[in-house]
Order: sequence, then C-alpha cells, then structure tokens
Amino acid sequence: MFDTTVNDDVDGQIQNTAYQLDFQSKTGRSFQTETVQNPLPKINPKKDVVAGVGDRSSLNNQTIDFGQLFDYALESSTRPANYGGKTNEWSIDDQTDTAHDLLTGQYSVLNSGGDLTTEDGQKIVKNQVLDPSYFTAVMDGNGKISLQATDKYLKLIDLPDNKKVPVQWTAYVQTKRIAYGDAKNVFTESFNHQPEKSNEVLTHTPQPEIKTPTTNNYSYTTNNYNTTNVTNNYPQKEVVQQPQQVIATPGSTVTPVSSSVLPKTGQEAHSKTNLEGEIAAILAIGTSAYFAALKRKKII
Repeated sequence: MFDTTVNDDVDGQIQNTAYQLDFQSKTGRSFQTETVQNPLPKINPKKDVVAGVGDRSSLNNQTIDFGQLFDYALESSTRPANYGGKTNEWSIDDQTDTAHDLLTGQYSVLNSGGDLTTEDGQKIVKNQVLDPSYFTAVMDGNGKISLQATDKYLKLIDLPDNKKVPVQWTAYVQTKRIAYGDAKNVFTESFNHQPEKSNEVLTHTPQPEIKTPTTNNYSYTTNNYNTTNVTNNYPQKEVVQQPQQVIATPGSTVTPVSSSVLPKTGQEAHSKTNLEGEIAAILAIGTSAYFAALKRKKII
C-alpha cells in the first residue's frame, strides 16, 4: 500500500493497473491485476454578486447604487458524488476592492450541494444555512475575508453516507458600496491545499449627473390691445331733454314755453286771429295808461 497525491488541477480519471512478476519462473511471467479508475474532482469555484441571500438573482455587470448593501456569493467547487478520497482542507480567501467596497462583517454559509446527514441522523438539506461551528471567518481589516472549513465540517462530509452525494458550500458576504466607479473582484479557493481562482465579477456605480440651474423659459406676452382711438361701442344711455324755463322779470307776465312741437295743420288761422286780438288789447291798455298819466300832470 502506498499514498499518492494529485500534483495539479487536472480533470478526468485516474487509472491504475498493477503487475505481479514471477521471478522464479524461467520464462519471467507477469500477472496483470484489474485496472482501477477514479474521477478527479474539478476545482472550479464561481463568484457572483447578488442582492442578498433572499434574492440571489445575479447582479454581475449591472449597476450597484452608492451606499447600497449587497452580497458577494462565493461558491466553492463541487466535490463529486461517490468520492473515494479524504478531504483534509477546504477554504476560500476573498480580497475585496477596498477602494469601492466595505465589508460589514455579516456573512452566511449555505449547503449548496446534496443533502448531508450528521452522525446523529439529522438532515442538512440543500440551501440550508450551515451551523457557524462548521466554518471560521477571519477578516484582516484590509478588505480580506478568509473562510475555513473546520475539522467538524471535514469530518461531516467524509462520513460514508455523505461521500455518496455531491458536496458544495456557498458563502454570502455582505458588502457596502462606498465609492463611484467600477469594482472588479475574484477570490481563491483551496481544496486539499490545491488553489484555484474564481471568475471575475464586475459592477458599476456611476457618478450622478450634476444638474445645472436652468432659466425660467416661460414667455411673457405684452398686452397688445390697442387702447387708442377706440370708440366705445357699448349702447349709450339716452339723454332726455328737459323743458326750458324762461325766467320772468318783475312786472311782466310770462307764459311758459314748452318744448318745441310741430305746428298742427288747420289751426293756423285761429292762432293768427288770437295773436292780432292780443296785440290790439295791449295797445289799448298802453294808450289809456298814457293819457291817465298826462291828466294827473294837468297837461290835458
């Protein structure tokens, strides 16, 4: 029996055949064993950006608002089902872009592989949050977080029942966007001390546009009504002429004059006779008065 180690991140099958040599035989015969083969687990970590554990829709190559909280999803490789080896180390190191991102210190690790069974028969189903005792997390204060599987988790996944199912875990690390610009990020996974980088994710936080003050573009119109030489066309109130009055002087008889009327036909001769009679009467009165005054003066 002898131990072997996979020296590189290779894919495919490990095949092995043994031969027994019969050195006592004059012909030097050899006897071949059966050939054994084992699939190699492919180390293929994946990184994504999501809004959170509750909303795992990918935000890769999309916009993250300034000040927004989001999660980097750090997905480990999948250890295949029917795994025959022993897992003695499994970890992820994620160095964030400190110019744009700030780790809040909050994280969760989910079982993203097949259902696992604990020693006491409890089930850990797919997408269940793993107990904190299965992983340790260390933040160095410079934007780096290191997630390390504990011996308790390594023992769990190497139980016979759990070697029959695919094993994978995903860490969700809460982050806050603290600057404008583009943020790129990758992480490194180590499986049995074999490191491999994940894919790169990219998010954008555009600088907001600064709006320049705008002038009031409302137009004001001048009253163009022509106020000169305008005739008032509204109906005017009818002016009623009052009868003229003749002011009487002392000693005279005044006959009021009414407003002028048109002469009436057929009355012209009658009016003329009356006028001649009035004139004769006035002359007679004036003559009598004249002679009476002379008599008093004894002229007559």
